[in-house]
Amino acid sequence: MFGRALFTREPIKTLVIPRESLVSRHELAGVFVLGSDGLVHLRWIKTGRSFDTMVEVLSGLTQGERILADGSKGLDGARVLEESDHQG
Repeated sequence: MFGRALFTREPIKTLVIPRESLVSRHELAGVFVLGSDGLVHLRWIKTGRSFDTMVEVLSGLTQGERILADGSKGLDGARVLEESDHQG
């Protein structure tokens, strides 16, 4: 007997961030998340697959949260001045 099956599925949506946003400490990975108070805080996340310049986030971060583009420049508790803060 012989048979063929074709399975279709919806595209998988996944959260990815730029690799430069990651902060690595030993085997831990984190990002600096911008809070509503204008302060950044280091948050540990669980990463998945790596792509060219992007890394999949499995947990610890939700879509829409703002993170620092360059994690190496982050300092926990630092205030971030946004572009609108410089104009005036």
